[in-house]
Amino acid sequence: MKPDVQAKAQPDHELLWLTVLAAVAAIGLAWVHFALPTPRCLFHTVTGLPCPTCGGTRCIRSLIAGDFGTALAWNPMVFLLVLAAGVYGMYAAAVTVLRWPRIRFRRLSVAQARAVRIGVALAVAANWIYLIVRFSRGA
Repeated sequence: MKPDVQAKAQPDHELLWLTVLAAVAAIGLAWVHFALPTPRCLFHTVTGLPCPTCGGTRCIRSLIAGDFGTALAWNPMVFLLVLAAGVYGMYAAAVTVLRWPRIRFRRLSVAQARAVRIGVALAVAANWIYLIVRFSRGA
């Protein structure tokens, strides 16, 4: 039986993203540990409106402190993305370290890909509207 050359030629996405997630987590935890200043949002400074990720740093700080309700209130999109990254990190670690089977999805049809793009755009827009309303109340 011949080895599957195409499967071997594919990059190890799980190892790559596990490494990226671990590096980002280490940098983030060091940032919080050393109480480095929160970066200024250029979009907010120029327009006076929150950007789609405004409150993200405070969301992550609240997550680290275990205050999930406050984290969700700061920025629901960042909250869900951080949780999804954590779940993916656990999957990637299991695949990389324990050699569990990899999950691969089939290609999406053009209509499915369009629906996903529209869904993501609507989710970002809904999150942004939430942030504009939240921060306009002086939060």
